[in-house]
Amino acid sequence: MDQADGHITKEYGYFKFNDFILNNLLHNYTKPLLLEVVLGFKTELAQILYTHLDLIMARRDHYERKTKELFDDLGLDGESYKHPSKRKQALLNPLKELTGVRLTTGIITTATLERTKDGTDFKLIVRKSARMSLPVAVHPHDASTHDAPEDVGEMVSETQSTATANELIIQAKELVARFFKRFHNVETSYPNSKAINQAISLITQFGIDQACHIIDFAHRAAQETKYKPQTFGAVLQYTSRALADYEDGKRRAQAAAREREERRREQEEEQLNRRYEDYRSQELDRVRETIPPDELALIEQSATAEFNQKDSNPFGRDLMRRRAIEDALAAHSQIPSLAEWKELQARASHHEGVSYEA
Repeated sequence: MDQADGHITKEYGYFKFNDFILNNLLHNYTKPLLLEVVLGFKTELAQILYTHLDLIMARRDHYERKTKELFDDLGLDGESYKHPSKRKQALLNPLKELTGVRLTTGIITTATLERTKDGTDFKLIVRKSARMSLPVAVHPHDASTHDAPEDVGEMVSETQSTATANELIIQAKELVARFFKRFHNVETSYPNSKAINQAISLITQFGIDQACHIIDFAHRAAQETKYKPQTFGAVLQYTSRALADYEDGKRRAQAAAREREERRREQEEEQLNRRYEDYRSQELDRVRETIPPDELALIEQSATAEFNQKDSNPFGRDLMRRRAIEDALAAHSQIPSLAEWKELQARASHHEGVSYEA
């Protein structure tokens, strides 16, 4: 609309879809594609395979295809793809890139290769989930499904994870925000889809705890070299070192936990021993008060004679003789030994923890 010399001139424009495009849209032959995801792949084969899977898995959660037929579908018929081992080698890195990546209808939870039942080829197995937080474990299939048609996979029951895809995206945004907070001290960030996809890939491959550790480790390592990455993707180069550091930290934490547990058990053992000594001392006092004096004197004389006969060590004889007399009194009065007393305590503790119903 333009206004000149008091006169308003209006112009209108129209557009129309090509009939072929319109027909494809109406029949669901054409669908949207996450361009940012496609452009984020490092290998060309990952891009080709992603667009193929995004279309094929639009209405299914499970897809299987032998690599020979798959490469035919993708139009890859080069000399280097004739042998199964070459096709497998070509797919290894692309499949790593595809794991955890968003499709327009969900998220790729697993993308693996398995040798076919007849051993003549490898089979691509891809699973998609619209509900997930961590990769879903691969489910074994019976022999009848190995060479079954592709659509049989739709009948395979999948283990659904507890968090929705939206929750995963929230986790990814928080992970990117963690990056900007660590590296740039920015409280509020506005991550693009590429950064979110990279964060989703980290979370689905390693879990949120390890993904956060990757960010923290990258920050510490970058400070040592005075490197300040501007984009989230720059931290991916620290993944291997960060995961190794995470495992080392976990082992140290487990060792510290074992040490604490050992100290706790030793303290409990010491407390039990002290309690037993108190118990034994009280029982011995009771025995001395209740046993007839002549019987008590006979027990002490017998214990002393036996001690003098067996033990000729001149050091600490008074203490050891007194202990021998106490042992004789304990045996005469059937006072439980340390091991027997501990067993009685364990039984009593067990019965106290058991509730009985009428």
